[in-house]
Amino acid sequence: MYESGYYPPGAEYDPRAPWNEKEPNMVKCEACNGKGYHWYAYNIETDKETECTEEAWLCLPETEEVAEARDNTIAEAKKKPVKCAVVSVKLNTKKITNPITMTIMSNPDTYYSRSEVSNSDLTELKNILHPRMQYGDKEAAFRFGSLVDAIITEPARVDYYHLTVDDVQYTDDEFRHAQEMHKSLRMEARKDAFLAKVLECAETQRFMVGRSQPFTYCDFQFSLDTRCKWDWWLGSFGGDLKTTFASTEQQFEEAVDFFDWDRSRAWYMDIAHSDHDFIYAISKKNCRVFKKFINRYDEVYRRGREKYEELAFQFWCLTPQT
Repeated sequence: MYESGYYPPGAEYDPRAPWNEKEPNMVKCEACNGKGYHWYAYNIETDKETECTEEAWLCLPETEEVAEARDNTIAEAKKKPVKCAVVSVKLNTKKITNPITMTIMSNPDTYYSRSEVSNSDLTELKNILHPRMQYGDKEAAFRFGSLVDAIITEPARVDYYHLTVDDVQYTDDEFRHAQEMHKSLRMEARKDAFLAKVLECAETQRFMVGRSQPFTYCDFQFSLDTRCKWDWWLGSFGGDLKTTFASTEQQFEEAVDFFDWDRSRAWYMDIAHSDHDFIYAISKKNCRVFKKFINRYDEVYRRGREKYEELAFQFWCLTPQT
């Protein structure tokens, strides 16, 4: 039995613990009048946001669709409150000499602890068998991609007040960038009827398992238990959401091959036995939205299947057979 629940014995007496901090000397923030938020109205026609009072914000339509249905002359809708960036309290703080940086991504979803083979497992195997030079911060890219993915497909995991997804802390700039990319996707949906239907109707984060999925590599037959998790699932087929540094169509097409997104889509299609698939990718550079539609037996699918069949065979060879 522990003295402090899940904390180690004696933790309640540690002067560095937050519960032993002195009470802060509160001062009123002049920027937000002590409310802690700024309130904005979004003008649908001009695509601009205007700061307003909390009282005015409460009277605005909840969504753009409701505003348009009401045929408002201003055609404004609510925007999520933005946390005030100005310090609202004067703290009696001590200098932290050994800050701890969180480097492990956390997700309460049990999908990531399952034993079936995923496309990510094939990627890790490829990195071991065929290492290549890594450019940029791979962990930071994955971390930011997880933020965008959560905002668009799993908003319940996002805490806008504390700027966290689950227990992972993000900065104001990261949140603003991710929200700008989300906004760009929504704007694209206004002229892309298929994307609009995806955002409105698709089931998000749909989990699937392929039991004893059959594979053939160079006429050799074997099987693996497989799994995948769709960003969007539409009942008979689905698709994937990506963030990318590509800023042109050519760069996006190159990314599909270079980052093995073709392999990912073929893997997902064969687990679900679907004949169609799609990718929507949002540029981290200019917020441009790219899209790619894949059909069974087209060039992208065949190339992706060839990639995963070789890696799946190598994975099978390295797996103890019972």
